[in-house]
Amino acid sequence: MQISSKVLLNSAEGILKERKKESVFDPASTETGDKSRVIDNLLSVNPGEMQARLMKLQSNLGDTQDELSKEQSRQAYLQNDPQSITKSLKFNDEILFPELNNGMDVSKLKDSVSARVEMLSKNLKQIEVEMENLYALQFQPGEPGEIDTNSLVGSKTMNQLDPSRVAKLTK
Repeated sequence: MQISSKVLLNSAEGILKERKKESVFDPASTETGDKSRVIDNLLSVNPGEMQARLMKLQSNLGDTQDELSKEQSRQAYLQNDPQSITKSLKFNDEILFPELNNGMDVSKLKDSVSARVEMLSKNLKQIEVEMENLYALQFQPGEPGEIDTNSLVGSKTMNQLDPSRVAKLTK
């Protein structure tokens, strides 16, 4: 019986696709009993995908921090010095209180700003926790100064074989 390399590669690609479908996970929907499965799924993710996710999280972190700073300055004005609020106040060249152009009441504005500050704080904490978890997954503790070829070959940090790369090499 002959098995062609094309059939073998197609089978490998199919298996990898099934694994990726099974490993799609939402950290918000996991329960405490599923933690080991979640960790296994995260460990099976391609390092390149983890780097891409970290870059996206860093971008979101910066945007969320900027937005939170703006909302905190709005909150400070509303709580400490509401009589000095004008339509011309700016934060990073943006109007700080655009709602005043629509005639919004200051008490309603206080409530919406405090709710937004609370929501942004929660989002910021979630992003930071997810980033810390991804950094922790990438960290592989080891003995400093004891790196040799045997430890590199047997390392868990070695990338999995990519079927498309194997196909290119076997042609």
